[in-house]
Amino acid sequence: MDRPSTKARHDIQGSTCKKTLIVFTVGRTGSSWLCIGLYKIGIGVPMEYFHTNHRVDLNTRGVGKLQRTEEELHNYIATLEKVRTTQNGIFGTKIHNHQWMKSLSFSGEEVLKDREKYIRSLSTAFTNPHFVFLYREDLLEQSISMYIAGESQAWSSEKPKKKEVAYNFGGIYKTLQFISDGIQRCKWIEKNIQCPKMVVTYEELESDYNGILQKIADFVDVKVEIPVDIANASISKQRSPERTRLWKNKFLKDFEQR
Repeated sequence: MDRPSTKARHDIQGSTCKKTLIVFTVGRTGSSWLCIGLYKIGIGVPMEYFHTNHRVDLNTRGVGKLQRTEEELHNYIATLEKVRTTQNGIFGTKIHNHQWMKSLSFSGEEVLKDREKYIRSLSTAFTNPHFVFLYREDLLEQSISMYIAGESQAWSSEKPKKKEVAYNFGGIYKTLQFISDGIQRCKWIEKNIQCPKMVVTYEELESDYNGILQKIADFVDVKVEIPVDIANASISKQRSPERTRLWKNKFLKDFEQR
């Protein structure tokens, strides 16, 4: 599977960043699936550049150095733009809300106390930022998916699970709270940030993947050709509908009986 990575083979030289496409989200929303599709049609090389492991990988081979000040953060992004901007002038990135908070050494309480700084940091750190806010309508399914991925350490279909995961009400409930907090912050940013923005849901990706890719291409004003079978060629999705259905029903019953 050819997907964006920190490897040098995914670097691009000689392109000037004119616009940044930011997929801003929380976990288990289909963001990897979306970003692989964007990469395949030539709209940036979007991936989690603010994931700790990816930052270490990039720093090891001399691509930027991200520490804990806004100036150093801007320098890191400027370095990324030099090697990850496609010929159409698009630099793409995926950001999970908690990753940006960590980049600024912000806690959840600090975001609430200094929301203007949080918004300003997102507005000014990137060249001409355009935001795609990605959500999932079924939060309980999202929470179950994240709980399973976290416990098994299989965050994609390409990685083998390290263990079988059993139903755990407390674990799913804690994950649901984490996701709900992240979505609340995402929606606040979506409402208040003064940048071009659009909203996509996981369910829309499921029902019209090619159409969503086209909408995003139009959003950033890039002409693309989208292969008919790109949805299936982009990634093998992790899913176990029967387990999810059973766990959802059990969780709701357990929640009522607390």
